Amino acid sequence: MSSLPELIQIGLVSVAATALVLVVLTRKGKAEVMSSPLFLGARSKEIVFLFDGPVLADATPQARALLPDQPPNTSDLERFCHVFAQSFRGMEDALNRSAGVARLNASGGPTLSGTQMDISRNGTITRIELTTPSSPSLTEDEEAEPALAAINSELAILRSISESLPCVVWILDHDGQVRWANTAYMRLAERMHDAQRLSGWPPPHIFEKSKPTITGILPETGKTRIALDVPGGDTPVWFDAMAIARNGETLYFATPIDDLVKAESSLREFIQTLTKTFAQLTIGLAIFDRKRRLAMFNPALIDLCGLPPPLLSGRPSLHAFLDALRERQRIPEPKDYRAWREKIAQLESAADGPGYEEAWHLPHGQILRVTGRPHPDGAVAFLFEDISSEIYMTRSFRAALDTGQAVLDRSDDALVVFSRSGAIVLSNKAYTKLWQSDPETDLTDQGIINATRLWQSRCNPTPIWGDLREFVLDLRDRHDWESDIEMADGRRLNCEVVPLPNGETLVRFAALRYPAAIGA
Repeated sequence: MSSLPELIQIGLVSVAATALVLVVLTRKGKAEVMSSPLFLGARSKEIVFLFDGPVLADATPQARALLPDQPPNTSDLERFCHVFAQSFRGMEDALNRSAGVARLNASGGPTLSGTQMDISRNGTITRIELTTPSSPSLTEDEEAEPALAAINSELAILRSISESLPCVVWILDHDGQVRWANTAYMRLAERMHDAQRLSGWPPPHIFEKSKPTITGILPETGKTRIALDVPGGDTPVWFDAMAIARNGETLYFATPIDDLVKAESSLREFIQTLTKTFAQLTIGLAIFDRKRRLAMFNPALIDLCGLPPPLLSGRPSLHAFLDALRERQRIPEPKDYRAWREKIAQLESAADGPGYEEAWHLPHGQILRVTGRPHPDGAVAFLFEDISSEIYMTRSFRAALDTGQAVLDRSDDALVVFSRSGAIVLSNKAYTKLWQSDPETDLTDQGIINATRLWQSRCNPTPIWGDLREFVLDLRDRHDWESDIEMADGRRLNCEVVPLPNGETLVRFAALRYPAAIGA
């Protein structure tokens, strides 16, 4: 009977022998795969891919140059389909078979036209070879190298463009399946779906639930705005989408316009704010665009001009607007109406000038101040303001002033009124005659300082002039007071000082009919 060390030694030898057999068998299996007819005969100048399931087991240098690194999170076989599925119809079906051989013809652009794809399946092993129509194999004819270079160049350019495009591009076949999509599409798909949904090919159709749905966008409908709800987003993602029909399939473009939508929303809110503001104005507003069509008006314009709302809503021209005002006697009747109308209509030529401003005295007594302001873009804004009350108030005030001045001028006493700052605001003819100075025509400063100097120069010395200056400029403890003065020519006057409302001061010089001694 063997000892325990001998048994352990025999066991270790058995384990080593078993491991050696497994290594030999494994190497033999791989050698059989790599030496099988699927891969034999491939040379460096051929375009041959060898896939083991979804993994690229081997490929010729020309073939490796055609396989991109994008889209991300996809297998080697999915990236291969991403490049060639749009050019070889039925390629997905051939790849899904467990065994067999298939030959597909390219239906892409002029460079790939006539190119053939041979697909050989044997279990999990897939061999794919691309050949040109000039020969059964690219390696059998050296003249195929320029065509191969052209293919590589075109694919590199198209791949770079599709990966760099900011817009989303994809192709749907007649069954509504995604046959091809660019990098922007795949990135958006990652935001819409989890990684498990994106693990296979074709990728999901992410625009199925857009508003409106993408299937309603046809090549003849042109550009259509759609919104897409993205998980985790507060607001929808907006696109301008369009479709192009090609060989029974549909090519879609979706350009992101979130910034444009936000700008349009801000503009609408701004216009609504302006509209609400204009609606509260008592001044009528009429804005004409560069084509001289009424683009905007407010309710006050209807009240001031008496034009019916349907007429204004119909966007009349500026000429039609003025003609409608003339028919309703809402404009003054000029001597040459046509020339006057053309003058107003041609305000755009004076975009940098003062514009148009005129008071319209209407036949029924209303007075409108009309202001036209041209803008550099060709638009013209007209403001209609009812100034009847202002004009009548100004006229009444002027009449009251004239009446008051006439009453003062009838007085024999010399009267002068000073403001709280010491300026002369009113005087009568008797004052001008007494002191030989008219404050309305005298260009010198006619304040209390110069006035008391004038009075002092024509009177005998008296201390009241300093007191008078202080009284006019000091608003505290103001009470009536008076004093008698004597002029240099011997005339004696009574000077009365009276405080008035708003800090003004009245000074009255009256001749003494019964002269008394100064200071008595």
